[in-house]
Amino acid sequence: MAKELGQFKEVRSVSRALSLVDTMGSLGWLTPSQLAKETAIDRGTVYRLLASLIGAGYVVRREQDGKFFLSSKMRHLSRGILAEDTDSMLVSQALARLTSKIRWPSDYGTISRGTLKIVDSSHHLTSMTFFRNVVGRIRPILRTALGKAILAGMDENDRRALISEISQSSEENKSDINKAGKLEWILKDFQRRGYALSLEETTPRICAIALPVYRLGKVAGAVNIIIFRSAFDLDIVEDEFMTPLKECVAEIQLAFESSEYMMDSYK
Repeated sequence: MAKELGQFKEVRSVSRALSLVDTMGSLGWLTPSQLAKETAIDRGTVYRLLASLIGAGYVVRREQDGKFFLSSKMRHLSRGILAEDTDSMLVSQALARLTSKIRWPSDYGTISRGTLKIVDSSHHLTSMTFFRNVVGRIRPILRTALGKAILAGMDENDRRALISEISQSSEENKSDINKAGKLEWILKDFQRRGYALSLEETTPRICAIALPVYRLGKVAGAVNIIIFRSAFDLDIVEDEFMTPLKECVAEIQLAFESSEYMMDSYK
């Protein structure tokens, strides 16, 4: 077979397209400029190849930062997809629907190795924000609603393991976790309210509420709603925002369950 194929010339455009696919599979979400640099393909050609891959359903574009990545159609072909990249594809539509209902932006964050990272966001879909691109940002765990929700949603064993990881992470997180009574207060406040709350603890004029998201019975991350301090009223938040937030969490958890089923079917 190899001898028979040897008589045919290589189709250069296919080789280049596969080079883009391979690079995205290895490195995650990338801009056209980053793809051009990594593959040594000129940027004009990269744009044309991406257009073809998107048209065929193999690549998707993330609106908030203009980066590209492999679509779910490629999931059974590639094993290089990072967990957070897959999560971003699964949660983005749910976050967009949440923001369309309440107008305020929302983030999905996860904790890995004692670090809280924003995996996806809807800030780009609303004018009610001070920020545009927060995806990939590292946030404090014990001061953000996201981090508090994740901590509160964990069982005791997972929480103990996370605390051990935090003790080896950033100085900010280590300082927070060592404050007497800090963690206990976070857990009690979550239990009392039914959600995590952060009032200007990380950014002036910014407040947030959050709920944990579960996957296979374990906390996978959390979803928040970001609100200006000047517009923040607890009664309004609880009356108008909690139901849409819970619906968003339920939608993401269902997407995770469906994804696990699809992955099992490919094994």
